[in-house]
Amino acid sequence: VSRQHARVGVAEGEAFIADLGSHNGVRVNGERVQGTRPLDGGDVVTLGNVTLVFHRGERPLPERRALETEGLRARLSEELDRVHSSGLAVSVLALEVESARVPQVELVRALHGALRLMDGVGQVGGTLMVLLPDLSGEEAEAAAAHLVSVLTPLAGRV
Repeated sequence: VSRQHARVGVAEGEAFIADLGSHNGVRVNGERVQGTRPLDGGDVVTLGNVTLVFHRGERPLPERRALETEGLRARLSEELDRVHSSGLAVSVLALEVESARVPQVELVRALHGALRLMDGVGQVGGTLMVLLPDLSGEEAEAAAAHLVSVLTPLAGRV
């Protein structure tokens, strides 16, 4: 990544990122940035093959938004590229929720405190998909068990 790729700055107390016309583009949470975009704590920024998680203090965490299908696919593709080039891990959980009556926004809200800033969540059909960068094996299994324990009181069997 070069200095001509993107610019991160602060204006009037708000952080932002701007794509400077780079070849590989800038993505935030899997969505391509056109021009300038504000940054929230927990946003995952991808510059070429580099992935960053933006953190900011002194503010409550923004409400976690579920990734749309295309955003989820883009984020998974970025994570797989990162895994391929770095040798790190990524786990993907597919959680089937028994109760179809619980809206997706409630399920995501329930997971909010149980997920790390860098984790991603979205829904494909009736399946809740969770991306867990840098987790594999026993760590991923423990995270999955914890997420299931969080969702079960709300949604029944998971």
